[in-house]
Formats: sequence, structure tokens, C-alpha cells
Amino acid sequence: MTNTVSDHTAISVRDLGRSVAFYCDVLDGRVVEEIGLVSGREWDALVGLRNVRARGVMLDMNGHKVELWEYKSPKGKPYPRDRRVSDVGITHFALSVKNIEDVYSRLLAKGVRFYSSPQNLGKAKAAYLLDPDGITIEILEWIDEKST
Repeated sequence: MTNTVSDHTAISVRDLGRSVAFYCDVLDGRVVEEIGLVSGREWDALVGLRNVRARGVMLDMNGHKVELWEYKSPKGKPYPRDRRVSDVGITHFALSVKNIEDVYSRLLAKGVRFYSSPQNLGKAKAAYLLDPDGITIEILEWIDEKST
């Protein structure tokens, strides 16, 4: 594929209201589109399911779009609580932040679960956190090589 540009990350969630609150109130996202209820043959064909009924919301996470979907039909399986980032599949998506230590402390105070405190990886500092459904999100602060 040529001329491709990243557009958005989509996540299926158990409770849309709970997830919108987390992504907006805790991670400072904002709703840019309420997709509402979708259904019909074209949606069934698109996602490879039957009798789809889902509602969605598009969020802006400071330049990265995240689309959240709650499927009313067919109901999805819960995200495996024992899923490891080494398991095959998408491991996480990352949100770039400034002053990761402050962001980490603020999120920790709000009850966000982390794998660890921010780790210095040389070119960046990073920490993995979990959303309400157990999906891994990375917060990432790039280190300016000129200031080190």
C-alpha cells in the first residue's frame, strides 16, 4: 500500500459510558463524534458478524483518534484478564505525553492501574497502563537527545 496515513485505533469495550468517562476524564480525550447505533447488512459484511447492533464514539486523544465500540449484538467475549503483551495480536497503543512523571502521578491518584512506574528506555520514558477493560495503553515521553 502506498500513500497510507494512520487514521484511528478502534477498541471494542464492554460499557461505552464507562470507557468514554475513562478516556475523557482520566486521559484527557474529548468526544469528536457520537456515532450512535449502527446495524444492517453492510455493517454485518464489514465486520464479518451477523445481526450487528453497536454504538460508537470517536475520541480525539490530543491528535490520535480512538474509536470506542460497544456491541449490543452479538455480545463479545470479555478481554482476557490474563492476556500478556507477548501474546499474538495488538499489544498496545501509545499516547505521547510531556512530563511523564507528573502524568503518571496524576493517573495513579485517579486509581489507574499500571504495570510499573515510568521506565527510562534511553530515547524515551514509558509506562504501560490498563483501561477499564484491561486493554494496555502506553504513555510515552520522548527524551530530547540534545538535553541529555
